[in-house]
Amino acid sequence: MYIAANSERAYFTFWHPSNILIPAASFGLSEQVSASVGLTDDVQISIDNVSTRKWAVDAGIRWQWHVQHHQIRLSLASDVSNVHHGAHALAEYDYHFYLDNWRVSAAMHIKWMSANLTDYYYGITRDDTPIPELIYEAEQGIQYGISLNVAYPINEQWQWLGKASYTTLHRGMSNSPLVEKSYVVSAFVGVAYRF
Repeated sequence: MYIAANSERAYFTFWHPSNILIPAASFGLSEQVSASVGLTDDVQISIDNVSTRKWAVDAGIRWQWHVQHHQIRLSLASDVSNVHHGAHALAEYDYHFYLDNWRVSAAMHIKWMSANLTDYYYGITRDDTPIPELIYEAEQGIQYGISLNVAYPINEQWQWLGKASYTTLHRGMSNSPLVEKSYVVSAFVGVAYRF
């Protein structure tokens, strides 16, 4: 069993753990929400102007299987904080190997998000805008992603980290006036310290 903050809230504020911390072991995925996207030049909506999307806590089950260079992770979680009343599931395959001192990991995943979860964060209601053309009810969907992660030891405690990923957004998200593109490309370079 695991409990975690739902990462979708991170796209509506800077101060979210997903925007500050990157787990060295799991290399979480990121998504991007447009700051201001509209249907026309006259009809626009901004994430700064929609009603507040609250923090949610999800709890569920997680299963992992490791053998040599392969890892499979499956998880299923739902909202236990009564914020979005939705659920999500993730299936991820990871292949890792060493190239000299570099640890390289290539992964692919499939993620399902329920209609309630998607609509809470990416839907638009009359609480968000009085403009009828911008009202949007988001649906459930499946998205796919790939990533490449690298780590290089500096010493016993410190290591360099790098990540590049590509994730498709399902139509329930990408059709929202709050979202600009149907995919997300992200990159990260940094360091990690192990206690």
